[in-house]
Amino acid sequence: MQAPFEVLSTDHSIQVGWQEIEGVQAGNSAILTYNLYWDNGTGETNFELVDALVSDFRVTGLVGGLNYRFKVRASNIYGYGAFSTEYSLEASDLPGRPEIPTVSLNGTKVLIEWQSPNNHFSQITQYQILFKSATGAFVENLTYCDGGILMALCRVPMLEIASFTGLTTD
Repeated sequence: MQAPFEVLSTDHSIQVGWQEIEGVQAGNSAILTYNLYWDNGTGETNFELVDALVSDFRVTGLVGGLNYRFKVRASNIYGYGAFSTEYSLEASDLPGRPEIPTVSLNGTKVLIEWQSPNNHFSQITQYQILFKSATGAFVENLTYCDGGILMALCRVPMLEIASFTGLTTD
């Protein structure tokens, strides 16, 4: 069997899925159950979660930021097949939405600052900063706001904002 995969993850739950098997892969016999095991945070995947004819399962009550390992096997009329390789998943979620940034002037530069949003137990490694252009479309300027910064601050020369947004300086 192929290793399980993440269907959905939050700070305190992970929904694990796996590819159903049939035909030769299933020993030419109908699958009766799938047997999902996990490590329960202990490091050894010897705790059974489910033994049923399902292709996904949601585990709740997890500790955000911890990795959990899963493996799955199938059974037919002949018994259980071999376990899949283990798959590790982290209980975390997408970062929260940042608040509206504050914009200020510092000499000839425009400072754009924002509070870092809730990271949901996973380090934020990149921001995407978009500027609204004169046409109404949003554009990036990777020269001054590359998004790879770890602090929530972007410094853009005033004249440059006019050039990549198409807006006048007045």
